[in-house]
Order: sequence, then C-alpha cells, then structure tokens
Amino acid sequence: MNTTFSCVGCGKCCNDHHVSLTLPEARMWAADGGQVIVLVEAFLSNGLGLPAQQREHAERRSAVVRSADAEALVAITFAAYNVGACRNLDEDNRCRIYERRPLVCRIYPMEINPHIP
Repeated sequence: MNTTFSCVGCGKCCNDHHVSLTLPEARMWAADGGQVIVLVEAFLSNGLGLPAQQREHAERRSAVVRSADAEALVAITFAAYNVGACRNLDEDNRCRIYERRPLVCRIYPMEINPHIP
C-alpha cells in the first residue's frame, strides 16, 4: 500500500477522538493524569450477524470467553478519553508529549488493529 500523508497542523486528529493505547501507554497516560477508558466488543462465537471478512478480523483480535454453555469472542481496547482537544495539545496545535506520544499518534493516519496471537 502506498499512502502519502502530510500534516497541515490543523489539530483535527487530536480532537474528539478516543486514542487507542497499548497497556504500557495506558499506564503512562493515567500516571500523567489522563483518563483511560476500556472499550469492550463482544461477538457471538458462531459468527451470526457478521459478514465473513468482518468475522475473520473479529476472531483474530478476540479471546474466547465462556459462561456455562455459552461462548463469545471478546476484544478489549484501552483508550485515552478525549472529549474536545487532547489534553496534550497546546494552543498552537502542537503535541506537548511528541517524543513519547502513543503509537497510534505516531502512525496516523493509519490505525492499530489489535491482534491476539
């Protein structure tokens, strides 16, 4: 894939987004006073209701959870909770933690797709 992206400094990517975090990043974010939320997705283990391609993706990034005779696929994502501007964005739309910003910020406009081996 050939993707060309050039930042124009508008700050849109740093506003009104929940930023996916790795576990170490979530710990750092919380230690710095930021709010971390946990997003949970669950899918029926038989895949009902999901198109085949979406089901394969869900299966790759989920863990099987059993409750009595029922079984589901569950995926958990840690995220920085941002309503409005990111707490680390300054008045000039520059990141105050640029050198240690989360991975998802480093690879923007690409996204992270969690994968459980």
